[in-house]
This record gives sequence, C-alpha cells and structure tokens, in this order.
Amino acid sequence: MYALVWPDIAIDQLADAYLATRLDGRGEPFRRAVDALETELARHPAAIGESRVGAERIVYHLPASILYRIDEPARAVVVLAVRYHR
Repeated sequence: MYALVWPDIAIDQLADAYLATRLDGRGEPFRRAVDALETELARHPAAIGESRVGAERIVYHLPASILYRIDEPARAVVVLAVRYHR
C-alpha cells in the first residue's frame, strides 16, 4: 500500500471542487469518485492513469480527476491537483 499525501494546495482545490459539485447537485458522485481514486492510488498508482510531463500522472473517474506523482522510495503518492469536470 502507498500513503496518500495531500499538500495544502490540493486540499484547498478539493474543497473548492466539492463546493462547486454541491452547487451543481453532483456532490455525492464527486465524493464517490474521489474515494474510488484514493483507493486505487493507494493500491497500485503506477498501473492506473496516464503519464504526463516528467514523473506526473493523471487519473480520471468522472466527474473527478487527480494529478499525482509517485514517490517510490517513500511508498507515497503525492496529490498535485484535483479537478471537478462538469
């Protein structure tokens, strides 16, 4: 298992996205999507998502996406950004 690391900026993005989903009436689907992504990232982060610039990867579970980086020596996944897709 990998530890998930949510820096403050990612937490702020998550909170902003969740508020936007609530206004759109999609709070629960967004919450479920983020929960599912967290579970998958903790299990096998290199096997999901798509590679991006450098060591960054992105994974989608609409209406959410998470941009992340894997820190293999620390067995951690660092969340770089979270986004709500309308």
